[in-house]
Amino acid sequence: MAVVTCKYHPQIPARWRCESCQINYCPSCITVNGQRAPDCPICKSELTSLGSANLIKPFWTRLREFFLYPLHPAPLMVMFGLSVIAFLIAQIPGWFIQTDFLLWRVHRYDLFSLPFVFVYLKYAQSVLEDTAHGHLKPTPLSSEKLTENGMIIVKMMLLFFAFSLIQFATLDLFGQFGKHIVQIILVFATPAAIMVLAMEDKLASAINPATVGSLMLRIGAPYLLLFALIYFLIQAKNFMIGMVSGVFSPALTIAFFEFFSMYFYLIVANMMGYLLYQHHEELGFSIDVEVEVYPEKKKTKTSPVQEVSPELRAVEILIHEGKTEEAVRQLQGVIRNSPTDLEARERLLKLLRLTGDMAAFREQGQSYISYLISDNKYAQAAKVYQGCIEFDKTFKPEKAGERVELGKLFRHNGQPKLAMAILNNLHKDFPNYDNVPQAYLMVAQMLCEQFNEDARAKQVLKFVLENYPSHPMTEAVRDYLKIVEDVSNR
Repeated sequence: MAVVTCKYHPQIPARWRCESCQINYCPSCITVNGQRAPDCPICKSELTSLGSANLIKPFWTRLREFFLYPLHPAPLMVMFGLSVIAFLIAQIPGWFIQTDFLLWRVHRYDLFSLPFVFVYLKYAQSVLEDTAHGHLKPTPLSSEKLTENGMIIVKMMLLFFAFSLIQFATLDLFGQFGKHIVQIILVFATPAAIMVLAMEDKLASAINPATVGSLMLRIGAPYLLLFALIYFLIQAKNFMIGMVSGVFSPALTIAFFEFFSMYFYLIVANMMGYLLYQHHEELGFSIDVEVEVYPEKKKTKTSPVQEVSPELRAVEILIHEGKTEEAVRQLQGVIRNSPTDLEARERLLKLLRLTGDMAAFREQGQSYISYLISDNKYAQAAKVYQGCIEFDKTFKPEKAGERVELGKLFRHNGQPKLAMAILNNLHKDFPNYDNVPQAYLMVAQMLCEQFNEDARAKQVLKFVLENYPSHPMTEAVRDYLKIVEDVSNR
């Protein structure tokens, strides 16, 4: 089945679909809040889930990982340890009694071997269950994994016993041909029955044809592929065993047999668990680990998705669809609810600049600068101001104090033209502002020292003395006027 990808991030599998807009969305585009399905960011209609199977990497693309799984330290330790035990037990007289069923080989060397067979089967079942819950790499080895909930192995043995009884009953009722037909059906259903047992831990469910059949139907074609892979793994195991048979001593041969059997069955257990993980949503099965979108590629430097908030991702979608007015309204709502969201403020300024809405641009720019200055982020406020005047030459902050603070910063940073521009006509714009003399003294100093315009500097200083005679800064203004006049007369 082809993977459905996101319209806005074509390299990412989609998670949701809007039937109205005919658009597929990946998890980075849509954030789920609560139990109900999320709404489409464009038309606001409820989205349809594409299922986790589309989101998770298909199991047939992970064959390399399945074959490498048993070679991780934890499973390798179990395989090696039990193989050594098998080697030791195989040297006891009367050890070789065995039966085959699918990939299961139930060993009854004698009573000594039974606990170790139990440990192996229990660990394999733990691998299946861990993988089904989303742990794609082996979890650390522990005594619980080897001994806890041992009843599930008893249930598995009873499951196989029940299948055997069904075959014998079919032989009595329908003869040899009927038995063969039922045997084929049971062998085909065995992986599904084991998977049901892993999900529900109930023997009745694993034997129930309706439950087992429902699982196969919900998984669909991938189950057929799983069964085919299991068949080929059986043949591969038999081939490997045949290669060592007769080459080594009987005890060493049985040790190799155990190791290869465990290796191939752990691959099968990992595959069955991954198939449950991949289709957990369709099966109504809860997992422990949050679903990742192709995790091995998610955090690379070339990742097509940048980390942004859900609200801003929705804005990007609206802009992509040409709905700029809705995008502006959404950004304004984000800023109202979260004034500290600087990224939203930046995006709104850029969007208003693109739309050419001068009044809204001015309002947002002034609000942004006011917030930054109140948060003592003067350098960032200065940068925003410079961006604003590139678009609107007449733009100025809405508060006198903000203009003075930015003027001081520009002067300190060696940008006197910007300082002069932001302080120009301060007395007209804010006739009741108390610190006009201080600001204009700074203007006069820049005129004299940076621009060599002594005449203009004297005009500014005289204006301050005439209009603000009782201001505390009057004496400093008068002193500087004297210095300018002395310099001019030389």
